[in-house]
This record gives sequence, C-alpha cells and structure tokens, in this order.
Amino acid sequence: MESTAVVFTLQRVPSLLVKGLFLVFLPFLWAPSAYAKKKKVQYLWDDYTDGIYSLNVTSVAIDPTNPKRIYAASNGILYVSQDEGFTWDPLARFSGSTRGSVNHTSVNLQKKLDELKESILEEKIEDLSTEIGEELAREARPQLEREAEEEARDRLRGSVRSNQIGSLKNRFRRFIYRIAISPQNPKLILLATDGGGFLSTDGGKTFNSTLRGRGGGPEGHMTRALIHPTNSKRMLLGSQRGLWYTNDGGKNWNKIFGKLRTLAIREIRRDPSNPKRIYVATPRAIFVSKDGGKSFREHFTLTSSGPQRITALAILKTTPKITIMMGTGNGIYRSVTPDARRFKPARSLGIGVRTIKYLTNSPSVPNNLYAITPQGVFISTNQGRRFRQLRTAMTTQNIRYITVEKRDPLRIWAATDYGLLRWTKVIGGRITKAKWKRFQKKLRREPNAWRLSYAALKYMRLNRRLGGLFSRYKLRGLMPNLQVQGYINLDRDQRNLILPTILPVRVNEGRQFIVRANLVWNFSELAYVRSESSVYGQMINLRRLRDKVITQVVRLINARRRIQLLLFSRPPKDPRRYLRRYIKLQELTAHLDALSGGYLSKRLKRFR
Repeated sequence: MESTAVVFTLQRVPSLLVKGLFLVFLPFLWAPSAYAKKKKVQYLWDDYTDGIYSLNVTSVAIDPTNPKRIYAASNGILYVSQDEGFTWDPLARFSGSTRGSVNHTSVNLQKKLDELKESILEEKIEDLSTEIGEELAREARPQLEREAEEEARDRLRGSVRSNQIGSLKNRFRRFIYRIAISPQNPKLILLATDGGGFLSTDGGKTFNSTLRGRGGGPEGHMTRALIHPTNSKRMLLGSQRGLWYTNDGGKNWNKIFGKLRTLAIREIRRDPSNPKRIYVATPRAIFVSKDGGKSFREHFTLTSSGPQRITALAILKTTPKITIMMGTGNGIYRSVTPDARRFKPARSLGIGVRTIKYLTNSPSVPNNLYAITPQGVFISTNQGRRFRQLRTAMTTQNIRYITVEKRDPLRIWAATDYGLLRWTKVIGGRITKAKWKRFQKKLRREPNAWRLSYAALKYMRLNRRLGGLFSRYKLRGLMPNLQVQGYINLDRDQRNLILPTILPVRVNEGRQFIVRANLVWNFSELAYVRSESSVYGQMINLRRLRDKVITQVVRLINARRRIQLLLFSRPPKDPRRYLRRYIKLQELTAHLDALSGGYLSKRLKRFR
C-alpha cells in the first residue's frame, strides 16, 4: 500500500506543476488585448468646403477664444463657421472695379441672409395656412424655419455665385491673403487683401477700409497682418512694398521707413516669450523690433554663400532662448546662437532642400513645426530635425496656407486651390466625422416620409375627395329636381282648353310652342340619405387607397435610404456593382416622383 501511494504521488506531481503554471499565465492568455500592441490611429485630409462656393480657398483662421468658430476666405468672400467647419455662412464680400485700383466695396451678407430668411418663412407659413389651417401651420413653424434658412442660404449662394449682389455686379473680386483675429477681443478681425486692409469690430458683420496704402500698385497690396496679443489697438500690416503699423485701433497708420520702406514683407512673427519683440522677414533679411513694431533694425542678412532668398519664418519657444526657423528656396535654416544672429542648415530628414513656401508652429506644443512645400504639407515633432509628409487623401499640391488648432496639434487646416481641408482622425474605414456630418446634412435636406406622403396625397387629391365626399351628398338634399316640358300645337283652329292659363312662348300663324319648367324639392333627403351606405363604401375605398399610398411611399423611402447608406459606407470597388446600385437609386427616385408629382426631384434640384 505504501509503494502504491508513493507511485501515485509521483505521477501527480507533473500535473500539479502544469496546473500551477496555467493559473499563473491565465490572465495573459485570457486578456491578450491588454498586452497587445496599441493600434495606430489613422488620419487623412478631409474636405470641409461644404457651403463655400469657390474651391479656391486663400486663407483660414481659428478664433483663439472659441475653437468651433472658424473663418475662411475664398474668391473675395469671407465665410464663418460656428460648428468646426461643417457648415459655412458668407459674412462679407470684397470687390473693386479693377485689379490695381484702390476702390473697394464690401457687402454685409449676413444681413441679407436674415432678410431673405424672414421673407421665405412668411411665404411658407401663408401657403401652409391656406392648405391645412393656421393652427397646424403654427405647430409646423420650427420645421418651416429650418427649411426657410436652408433655402435662404441656397438663394444667397446663388446670388453670390452669379455675381448679382447690389453694386458688386461685374466687379473684380479681391484676394484675401490673411485673416488676423485679436486674442484679446475676438470680434476684432483684420484682413490683408490686394485692395488694402479691412477692419471689423463686430465679429465680421461690417467691414471698413482701414488702410489702402499709397496708390493701387504693390504698396496697396497687403499680404500679411498681425494684431498684438495683449493690446488690440496695436496692429501691423505688411505689403508688397513696406510695413505699416497703428497704435490707435486702425484710425491712423504710419509707414515704417528705413530699409523696410521698399521691401516686400514675407512674414510677420512675434516672440512667444516677449510680445513686444516682433520679427519681420523680407526676401534678403530679417528685421526685429523691441518696441512692439514702432521701429525695426536689421537682425540678419543673407550672404552670397548661403541661400538666395527667404520665403518663410517661424519662431519656436525653446529654452533658454527662442529658436528661429527660416524657410528658404533650398531648405530650412535654424538659428544656432542665443541671440539668433547665426543660421545653419537644419538638415531636416524627410524634407531635404525643398523650397519652403510657409512655416508655422503649434500654439500648444513648442517642438512641433509645420512646413508647406511644392510637394505638400510636412510635420516635425522634434524642432525640425525630422519631418514626415501628411499625404493621405491630399487632392492637390498647391497649398497656400495652414493653421493649427491650439487644443490639438494634429488638427491642421489647409487652404488650397481644391478647397478647405483638415487633417482628421478616421472613425471607420475611410469615413471621417466631417463626411458623416455631410451625409446627415444631405439626408436632412431631402424631404422626409411625412413630406413625401403629404405631397403624394395632395397630388392625387385624396384628402379633398375624402373630406368632401359626405358633405357633397348632404348638399344633394338641398338641390331641387328640375323638370322641363314642352308642347307644340300645329293645328291653327285647335285651342287648349285644359290649361288656358299657361303662357304661350311663341305663336306664329296658328302654330303654338309651349314650355313648362318645374322645380321639386325633397327635404327628406336632408334627414336621411338613401345612398348613405354607398357613400361610406366609397369613403372606405378612398381611405384604403390613401393608406396604400402612404405605405408605398414609406417603403420606397426606406429602400432608397438603405442604398444611399451602402453607397456612402461601403461603396463597391467594381464599377458594374456601383452602377447597378446607382441605377436602382434613380429608379426609386423616379417611383417617388411618380407618386408625388415630381416633388422629390424638385427638392433635390433646389439644393444642388
């Protein structure tokens, strides 16, 4: 018995060891996702041009106090978005009689939008009141307000598109180079255009020409703008020939004389650690001001052995001193001395000696540097030592301007000749939040099931037939029965002795024509309609027909929405499958048009 027990124990030892090891490593086997490699977040360039008429976007700016409010300039029109760029409204439009003239015109488009919305809303309420009554029309007012706002925006965009707004007809549209917003007062907006500087103190509702330069040549073309971060009355405007500053909120502008008097201004930057220190880049030199922009002195000049021209400028907030990054025609140069007077090539990996069109940094991450080259947008997270290109879904290489949001260094807005783009996180496949918002907006623009059902019933006149059928049968009891009798007597000597009192109509040589009419009322029909059963039968048939129409409309709408969702979320790669679904979508649209008298196509055509 003892030997048997020993053998049994020796046989159980390996199994107990395995069980112990299994229990130790069980958490790793049970939850491998906790120790797996974190999945890399995907980004791509997404289009945010929905609501901006022209794809030629020249500048973009973010409100420093409200990141959801974004301004964009396109084809001489300033737009504003209150929802992170998903929808855009035109604020003002700038134009001149010729390209080089200083004559300017600006129109408040927001005021015109409000007036147009009110007139459309009144028309819609009046039309709906005549159809369904004033009480039901008042209940539908919120829906009518949304429809009136969308229609007013479309009409305004159409008038902007056709260049038919007031005095702006057949006038040259200004080019807006920069949009500057005051960090201290976000309602203060300064624009640098080829027609001078324009200033708004009410958030863009009205703009006034604050500086036209001297003449209509390069001196009047303002290309750069800067507002002091702590004193909004101090502003700078750079032109193609000189630099201007004001200390009284734009009432009086003074030109900086000296070497800056005739130089083209490439960039204006302020020191993030000292707001009074301002750097200005020209094609061959960098100037610095220590008094907030009143006076400038030469800080750095290109030599014959270095780069040929300066194209961009950025300032990184590093310790203990700032680092100036200079963009040139053959790469990026960085300052290597504490006073930032000596520059050496940055030898940035990934960007090489490409021509730098624009440089900027992140407001929240000091080490991040962003660059625009003829090949696209590049980002560096280590002060320009290594760059990587942001190329996914980029549709153009002509990028004019970029800006970075303060709350997220990867939220980059790019103004291009192919629209306004943003570096966006992907939420599923290649679907971004902006694409999903645009898809929802497209569905909201289409009429819903109630609207289409109402249009179908109105087109077939079923509501009027159903409501007036029984009342018309009641009215039948009030209508008399008309009986008409006529007599002709051809005998000249014969006379009518039975009814001598009847008036003869015509007597001609013994011929007598007699007409008699009787009206008979049957008031018993008012109390009881003998054909009431047939009336109810017809009403039941009409109700069944109405229910069938509504059911058919709802079924077609649901089928059409399913195809729209499939084409949006999972578009087929095979062109034949895509065409089959697209043709099916058009077929369902045609069926709904046949039921509603073309109501769906009219609505879709209005929002194109």
